[in-house]
Amino acid sequence: MIHADDRGEGWDANACKDPTGIFMTLLEQVPYNTSAAWISAYPDLPNILNDTPCRAKYNIIQGNTVCSLLFCMYILHVKIHKCMSHTPNNQP
Repeated sequence: MIHADDRGEGWDANACKDPTGIFMTLLEQVPYNTSAAWISAYPDLPNILNDTPCRAKYNIIQGNTVCSLLFCMYILHVKIHKCMSHTPNNQP
């Protein structure tokens, strides 16, 4: 299951903005702005620190079958507004 939220601008905004915090520490551990492979795969990433870095964006999810709608509702016990792909014959 893929879940995205607004933690960088919401409940965890202070941690995101802290240059010594977990978000920036983990970002600095990957070559997001120096590796040709990373830059090719994620063209918006090298400039992320100048582009509202705490906002969830540039996330493209496509061609994924998450689960059937009824199975999602059963497992999560919450109202599911949308599964990425609904396959009626999906089995849990």
